[in-house]
Amino acid sequence: MDTFETPKVFRANPSKLKKRAFLVAGLIGAGGLLWGIFGKDGADVRPFAFAGGIVMVAFSIRFWSMQVWKGASELTFDSTGVTLADKSSRVTVPWAELQSIRYWVSRSGHHWRIQSRAREDSLDYYLDGLTYRQREELHDTIESIKRPDVKIVVFYNPFEAAA
Repeated sequence: MDTFETPKVFRANPSKLKKRAFLVAGLIGAGGLLWGIFGKDGADVRPFAFAGGIVMVAFSIRFWSMQVWKGASELTFDSTGVTLADKSSRVTVPWAELQSIRYWVSRSGHHWRIQSRAREDSLDYYLDGLTYRQREELHDTIESIKRPDVKIVVFYNPFEAAA
């Protein structure tokens, strides 16, 4: 299926509560990190505060940069092709230029890698912020694309990554 009469749009929608929770976690993590570095008392607990602070700050920064700062990515399947957009950019891969869509796992997270014949680099749609139902619907939508010239891989193949 490569003709979507009604566009299918996938976009994370972080709530205000989630944004505030990650902001608070980042501030607590920064406090723990600073106490782990500069604290005078609690020498037996400071390494745990340092390690926990780094983790909380890293996840908070990642969430903030992927969901709030640049805006949540939006993946759209419609009659013109596959479009990946955020607040600052919008890239459309027409159906004729689409080479492959693969489920990919890397250090940066789980994402769908969209490869075009016309572009050297791939477009990556990260699954951060999508609900389970949205992930399942996205999986089913990608699996339903039937074109002889497009390779669809809906599961992660670590041997392909090693090649």
